[in-house]
Amino acid sequence: MFSIFSFYMNEKLKSRILRVGTNMETAYEAISGLKDVLPKELGGNSKAVAELTEENEQRFLQQYGSSDFTTQILADESKRPASAQNLLKEYKEYNPKVMGASGTFVRLQDDDI
Repeated sequence: MFSIFSFYMNEKLKSRILRVGTNMETAYEAISGLKDVLPKELGGNSKAVAELTEENEQRFLQQYGSSDFTTQILADESKRPASAQNLLKEYKEYNPKVMGASGTFVRLQDDDI
């Protein structure tokens, strides 16, 4: 497969690609510290993939929690300009407390266009 794509590659790109196959020793020699970061399943000294996945899942749940964190996001409506209040006035089932006051659009006269 590599030989098919290598036909279209320039020599600089070809020289940067390391073909390993089943013998990882060539990769360990070419890239210092590789064995320390690869998981055990790939012959490295790091933790197993299942263990790394579990740790990342725990970190994710700790960061974002099980509840919806977007419900805690609030806007300070006192800082909203008067021209941007009540934007949803056009809708029939509109609750006026949703976005403040309506009226950001100004009707233009024919000569204003």
